[in-house]
Order: sequence, then structure tokens, then C-alpha cells
Amino acid sequence: MRGEGPVIGEPVRSAEDVARLRVPAPEEIAPFTLEAIRLARRELDGRVPLIGFAGAPFTLASYAVEGGSSRHYLHTKGLMHAAPPTHGTPSWTS
Repeated sequence: MRGEGPVIGEPVRSAEDVARLRVPAPEEIAPFTLEAIRLARRELDGRVPLIGFAGAPFTLASYAVEGGSSRHYLHTKGLMHAAPPTHGTPSWTS
């Protein structure tokens, strides 16, 4: 076992890889999640806020760049230093 967390078959390792990423509509990739949110909001009826968590941008970017979990983030750090404007670009981390 390589570690815990998701495993990415084709890691994002360059600015060119980032440029090739497609950002699908939430309805396309998570319709059941969106429905669960709608149901929860309806039940809460504005009494309390609904707060969700999917992971911080660095965490998500690191999984995509490393291809899975990592202790040292060597590929992520390499991409950050090789292409600083690429790292943290909201369109590929959110």
C-alpha cells in the first residue's frame, strides 16, 4: 500500500499538464453531493449555516501533483519553484 488518500493515475507535473486540465461543472461530477447539500439546507431552513470541507488548495494540489499522498512533497515543491504562477491557480485546485 502506497499510503492513504486518493491515488492519481496521471499526476499533474508541469504547467502544460495544468493547462490541459478540464474543470467540469459540479453537476457533472457531483450530482449526488449537490442534492445532499440542497436537502440539508432545506432541513436546516436557515437556522444554522451549512459549512462543507473538501480540503485546502495546497492539499488538493499536492495529491494531483504527487499522484497520491506524500511526506515530502518533492514534485509539488518542484512545480511551485519551476512555475510559480501555476501553483495555487484557483481553476485547478478548486
